[in-house]
Amino acid sequence: MSWLGALLWILLAAVPVLTLALVAYPPGGGARTRDKTGGAIAALRSGLRYALLGPPLGGALAAVPGLVSGNDPAPLEMLVFIMLMAYVPGFVPAFLAGACMGVLRDRLRPFVRPPVAAGISGMAAAAFAGLFLVEPELERVAPPLLLGALAGGLLEACRLRRSWRRRAVV
Repeated sequence: MSWLGALLWILLAAVPVLTLALVAYPPGGGARTRDKTGGAIAALRSGLRYALLGPPLGGALAAVPGLVSGNDPAPLEMLVFIMLMAYVPGFVPAFLAGACMGVLRDRLRPFVRPPVAAGISGMAAAAFAGLFLVEPELERVAPPLLLGALAGGLLEACRLRRSWRRRAVV
């Protein structure tokens, strides 16, 4: 599959998420009052947050054990390189997972959000890797599934902790 075809499939995958965001928050509905585009804007903001923070976090989770146990002469440079290169396979699935969580966040109880984010992020990373990067075999999609789930769960747990701290201060 060409990169142009892959980009088209990725854009088509984003359409249902944004449509769900527009439909899920009618005027005056949901936990907070939002206008018709409020759900889509929340989904896009959450998607961008996940896309910017998720791939380096997943790259660091993959790289640190190897760098600690290895004999690399420049471990910090290698860590930075791996964290930056994690954007190549991780940006799109992280964006889609973040957009889904932006839609679902107000509808889920706080203690359920990190596991749901882990599941969505892991499935998005495994699906993207299985469709566009490697052959869809279990041993090839298991690492993206695990790294995506860890990064998504950690990001949502950090967001949840931040919101609890903000409530405690107010």
